[in-house]
Amino acid sequence: MPNAMMDLGVGQTDFSIIGSIEVGDRDAKRIMFGIPVIDELFGGKGIMAGMSLTVAAPPGVGKTTMLMQLLESIVKNDPEMSVGYISGEEDISQLAYNARRIGVKSVQVANMTDVDKICDVVMPKFNVIVIDSFQCLSSKLVKGKNKTQLYAIARLVKAAKVTDCVVFNICHLTKDGKIKGDATVIHAVDATIQIFKGATEDYGHDQARTIEVQKNRFGRTGEVCLRMGDHGYDFKEVCVKS
Repeated sequence: MPNAMMDLGVGQTDFSIIGSIEVGDRDAKRIMFGIPVIDELFGGKGIMAGMSLTVAAPPGVGKTTMLMQLLESIVKNDPEMSVGYISGEEDISQLAYNARRIGVKSVQVANMTDVDKICDVVMPKFNVIVIDSFQCLSSKLVKGKNKTQLYAIARLVKAAKVTDCVVFNICHLTKDGKIKGDATVIHAVDATIQIFKGATEDYGHDQARTIEVQKNRFGRTGEVCLRMGDHGYDFKEVCVKS
């Protein structure tokens, strides 16, 4: 059985003078959403190629809706981009039905849970993927829920760095608002995002959603409150408390 946490894609090196290390033009490899309010949320330059992220929210808040819209916008901003949504929870026909409602047409979708196939076959072909959900992932190489999650996050983080594919991992929350599973998951990724439902009494409606970047190794953190309606998120107008 492989040691799940043996390598998170960082590897081992000797000491080097930091000023002499070649970093290349990493900003040139950033991926823009083409949505000013979201690009700004990540520091104004979008997301770094090869990033791994977690996205967590209570049920029904709009994780799938938001990420589907973001993937669609990435393709509209740059038609050369290849984006995919991998679901272990919803049949692709269900995804297609909801995608039509929110105007998403260009995202590739698949039902898949094998993390080894995702890392070895899918990620080398895509610029950005979403995994819905991380807790659904499986592998023929490990057994047990905790060991599988540790193995999966190690594989995904490393594959993201090797392939330059950005991977968004949708994660379930516990009743007290924490990500289900081993805490290693949120420490291993480059960025963590949570979505909260705004209180009706604060905004005058029940459609307010706060998107909060709580950790970001390649940019700033912050939050923005947007309205989510029947046709998805409105990225043009920020919600303000009444």
